[in-house]
Parts: sequence; structure tokens; C-alpha cells
Amino acid sequence: MKIEIWITEKSILIVVDGRLVEYDEGIRLVRQEKEWTRKELAYKLGVSKRTVEGWECGRCKNPNKSTLLLLKSLLTA
Repeated sequence: MKIEIWITEKSILIVVDGRLVEYDEGIRLVRQEKEWTRKELAYKLGVSKRTVEGWECGRCKNPNKSTLLLLKSLLTA
């Protein structure tokens, strides 16, 4: 799976295998590809599992800038 992530001032753009996906779908796809649970990703980011669930289900807004940068480094590593 080829992953590209761009961070704008207010958003995150995720491209998976050449296809632009919404951040919620992108986070879920990459997390599953890396075989991480929501709890594991939450721990790595210093947020709650419920926050990760909210991102993946589209209930929570985009993560803040510092979390986006950490998320990018984790997902593209």
C-alpha cells in the first residue's frame, strides 16, 4: 500500500494507492494495514481510543496540527 499524506492549515489529505480518501477512511485503512488497534494508535498519539474512533467514524473534527504531524510520521513510517 502506497501512502501519501499532506497537511494543510486546517486539514489532512490522504492518498492511498493513488486514490484520495477522506481522512477518516485514510486513518482507518492505514491503521489496519499496519495491524494496529485503535487503542494502539491512540496510545502512540497520546489521545483516547474514543478520539481515534471518532476520527474514523467522522464524528470528530480533524486532529490538531501537532497531532496531525505526529500522525503523518507514524502512518508513513
